[in-house]
Amino acid sequence: MQIKESSDQKVSGAEGRLRVTEGTYAFPLTEKPNTTTEATYVFPATFGQRRLWFLQQLHPGDVSYLIPWSIRISGMLDIRALDQTLNEIVRRHEVLRTTYSMRDNGEVVQVVRESLRIPLPVEDLSACLDPEQQAHDRAVAEAGWPLDLERGPLIRARVLRLNSADHVLLLTLHHIAFD
Repeated sequence: MQIKESSDQKVSGAEGRLRVTEGTYAFPLTEKPNTTTEATYVFPATFGQRRLWFLQQLHPGDVSYLIPWSIRISGMLDIRALDQTLNEIVRRHEVLRTTYSMRDNGEVVQVVRESLRIPLPVEDLSACLDPEQQAHDRAVAEAGWPLDLERGPLIRARVLRLNSADHVLLLTLHHIAFD
């Protein structure tokens, strides 16, 4: 495994705890202090990520690059197990814990959080006159709610309960996570 050094930041002994992937380097974010006690690491953004970041700067609130999913779940649903599963996926995939920001030198970078917990709110529509229509309306609204590349998270989830044995899982991700 080879560690590359950036021109303005050296990777050396005291920083040996840094996460390193083959052919790249990471260093703790120093320009913007982390408000939590968890570690945060920075990687250069890819060309595609820089392009999507730039487009969001030109058109804040644009939802063109969101990927919304509505997944019908029939049968009894263990919300706790679904929540744990979703968050285990986020734990295993750094791209789902990544946000994007511009450094002082103008470089767009990936900011990877050590950990991130995605909330899984449950909205009970069973008392509605037409829960199917309400679920459809909620799915459309969810797809129109932007994700912020700088603040994150770049994944959002919600469960709509139509009745005790019928649910809809709404997942929304930003296309930048699929670069």
